[in-house]
Amino acid sequence: MGFRYISEECSEAVFILCLQSIIGVIIQCFIVGMIFAKFSRPKKRQQTIMFSRNAIICLHDSKLCLMFRVGYMRKSTMIGAQVSLHLIKRKITAEGEIIPYYRYILEVQHHSANNSILLSWPVVVVHEINQDSPLYTMSADDFLKDKFEIVAILEGISESTDQSFQARTSFLSNEILWGHRFEQLLTYRKDTSDFLVDFGKFNNTYEVKIPLCSAQHFYGFQKSYSLDHGNYNLEEKKQEKMTYVRKDNRSTCSV
Repeated sequence: MGFRYISEECSEAVFILCLQSIIGVIIQCFIVGMIFAKFSRPKKRQQTIMFSRNAIICLHDSKLCLMFRVGYMRKSTMIGAQVSLHLIKRKITAEGEIIPYYRYILEVQHHSANNSILLSWPVVVVHEINQDSPLYTMSADDFLKDKFEIVAILEGISESTDQSFQARTSFLSNEILWGHRFEQLLTYRKDTSDFLVDFGKFNNTYEVKIPLCSAQHFYGFQKSYSLDHGNYNLEEKKQEKMTYVRKDNRSTCSV
């Protein structure tokens, strides 16, 4: 048996060996880059997550609420998606100290039985403006005059790579529309029995009539109205109580 090897007397073989090594290194670099891009893909998921251009304030289940819309453009699902809402606003302490960027945490709600969000279709995230909300004493004029920022953060896990990712947006005070409601996106097609999502209407809103006062005054008015209405009904019932008068062995009823 014989064997061959490259020697200094064969310059062509040395050149081919060097070229083969260089090409092999380049191919390995491409393979490593493709693997790295596959695992770093969830960081680009935020490019396929849509937030509405504006936040809105309207009545939701007879309660004054701040709402915005979230959508997911990919066909794959997102695992354990959660939304947190933060209000960045100036605060003055009891001692007169000014904190220019104080962070309040706003409680959020959505149409789900647990804390995670199912983004198979666009979801409206709701913050109820109640007594625990820092927006409780703010009216429509205060939203126009005051300067603050609401930061929305969406966190989830990619189904394909099990990598966590984060997407965020913010709404300035002049980007919050008082007395608006989002248009419907879902339509049902009877011929195909499918629900279609029209993302062209994702940012569309329409005006609705709601009070321009703060949530504090609105709930106070509702409470006083219900008490007055209840007292009014009680007086009506007293006046409508039937009295029976017996005349000529016959009973007559007066209301």
